[in-house]
Amino acid sequence: MSKGTITKVSGQFLAAEGLNDSGLYDVVRFPHRDISGEIIGFENGEALIHLFDRATDIELGHSVVSDKGPVTIELGPGLLGKIYDGIGRPLDDPDAPQLDHEKLWDFKARVNVGDEVFGGDVLGTVAEDDKIIHKILVPHNVSGTIRAINENPCKLTDIVVSINGHDNTLHEISIMHKWPIRAPRPFAEKLLPGEPIVTLQRAIDAIYPIAKGSITAICGGYSTGKTTLEYQIAASVDVDVLVYVGCGERGNEMLHILDILSSKAMTRKSVIIATTADMNPAMREASLYTGVTIAEYYREMGCNVVLIADSLSVWQESLLSAYPDEHEVSPYLARIYERVGRVAAIGREAREGTITFIASSDRHPDPATERSAKVMLTLDSALAEKKHFPAIDAIRSYSLYAENTREWFNKNVNDNWAKFSSKFTELLGLAPDADIDKDTLSDAEKLIDRTVSVICDDFITQDAHEEIYGCSLDKQYKYMRLIYDYYRLAKKTLDDGAPVEALTSISSLDEIAAFKHTEDKDLGSAYRNIIEHLNSDVQKAATREEGR
Repeated sequence: MSKGTITKVSGQFLAAEGLNDSGLYDVVRFPHRDISGEIIGFENGEALIHLFDRATDIELGHSVVSDKGPVTIELGPGLLGKIYDGIGRPLDDPDAPQLDHEKLWDFKARVNVGDEVFGGDVLGTVAEDDKIIHKILVPHNVSGTIRAINENPCKLTDIVVSINGHDNTLHEISIMHKWPIRAPRPFAEKLLPGEPIVTLQRAIDAIYPIAKGSITAICGGYSTGKTTLEYQIAASVDVDVLVYVGCGERGNEMLHILDILSSKAMTRKSVIIATTADMNPAMREASLYTGVTIAEYYREMGCNVVLIADSLSVWQESLLSAYPDEHEVSPYLARIYERVGRVAAIGREAREGTITFIASSDRHPDPATERSAKVMLTLDSALAEKKHFPAIDAIRSYSLYAENTREWFNKNVNDNWAKFSSKFTELLGLAPDADIDKDTLSDAEKLIDRTVSVICDDFITQDAHEEIYGCSLDKQYKYMRLIYDYYRLAKKTLDDGAPVEALTSISSLDEIAAFKHTEDKDLGSAYRNIIEHLNSDVQKAATREEGR
């Protein structure tokens, strides 16, 4: 610890002398004040400090103390269900410990006295609940022989395993440990993203799939539904752990996500980092590092994690405000992107985990995002004004994982999933330009145009209120098949001479549109009824041509 004196005060920025033995990003505190900040540089022998907290009573000559260490967070059982600020303090009580230090946990050892262990090896487990089993690991820089084990009910800070290190040092391991938020956690190997995450959003699962361990950018202007789409994904995504980072959005938006994630099922798998627009930029900028650190911790244990950031554009503004001399955010974003993904963990027990990063932005993607994001969901303001949700622009959106995730859907939903999904992508690519005069289209183009409108207006569009917890994969599959069957039957009948006007106005199209409101228990009967009516309607359209 070192002590300095404030020499300059300029809003949220301070300068102090006497802290020359501290380092960049070291945390500073102010005696008798619940205020902290971090050192962001040195100039003319003075430390430059950016405050995390708002303060109006810091004056020249006041004391400042450096802990000679960066912002760290506590990692261990008890994280799930918590809400933290940008530097990992409990939002409702910043003075409280990040985790409950009094609660007792049952540690189950998986090693014996005398065993030789190495960095990343599993020493034992602690069950946070029936789904998340924390693996207590040998620190990455430690190897040695187990000296003692304590399997009694333990507090987070109690020693559960002692290791005689190969460096002749005694290493005492507790259930909890601390980690600096700006330091990536090491891993053995980076792996290519594989199977998809299931979001229960029809547009994503069926057309623009997101692979576990990938990066997705949701881009669009104001009021295009970016945040709402992230809410929908957060409420229904099928992963072990969800880390949601509010990077400085309005307070009412954070209250909305808290409400969505307040159900018991969501609370048990969620950690929320909440910063709002009225917080200091340093706090907002730190929030994404805190979120990715928690995500890395769970990934290292073999979990599949989704990290959602709302929004990157606000975070970028916070970064530039926190570091006035910086003019380029891409290098900082690149560091975040390097920390997500699918990895093989360090240790002799094989473990794979993933962090899938989904982030929204109000602006055009920066170079780091363009290089890293393999799924781009571009939202269109004109569609949003028409109440399309999600307002995904089919021309400017894409997923580079469409092909290699379809095998998973074929295996786990229906072996025809890939057939219908690829056909939807093909039809969207053939859609006539929106500005073209529809009367100039050929009959075949008119049928494609009508089918694409069904895909966009009925299938992709998903009610954000009625379908808050998404659309089941079985329902998505049957819905795709209905639309494909319409196109297949109509095209065959059109080729046989039926009038396109009759085929594009059949009444069963209304039934297809209404299929989204069918309850899962009624899917089979509703599907069969619509198919029966569809065949009848197409036959009538063919008869109209014969009666000419």
